[in-house]
Amino acid sequence: MKTTINKVNGAVIALIGLSRIILPFATARELKRLRDALRAEAEFLAEEEGKLIEFHGGRTDGVRLEFRDRAAGAEYLKELNALLAREVDVDVTPVRIPADTEGLRLSAEDLENLEGIIEFV
Repeated sequence: MKTTINKVNGAVIALIGLSRIILPFATARELKRLRDALRAEAEFLAEEEGKLIEFHGGRTDGVRLEFRDRAAGAEYLKELNALLAREVDVDVTPVRIPADTEGLRLSAEDLENLEGIIEFV
């Protein structure tokens, strides 16, 4: 499946929440495999973002991000947006989850991020 790194990152975040729901064993196992496969791409994003911050002289305390000047911050954002838009080909099999699963609560953003990797039936 072709997608962007940004969408993969959003899917991983949505899958973390979805993974907390009690599901039948086989479904939970497939969901874990899916999450693990996508997490590798999300970890790549985190590593590359860290390199960009360092390259542009940024500092972060885990919450705020500061740069030595506006130009460095603007260049960082430009390169980060290019990274987020990078297309990746992720080899995943969509997981089918009953839409009426007890405790299933998702936002519209979650649904968008899970499109193509989770099938709600």
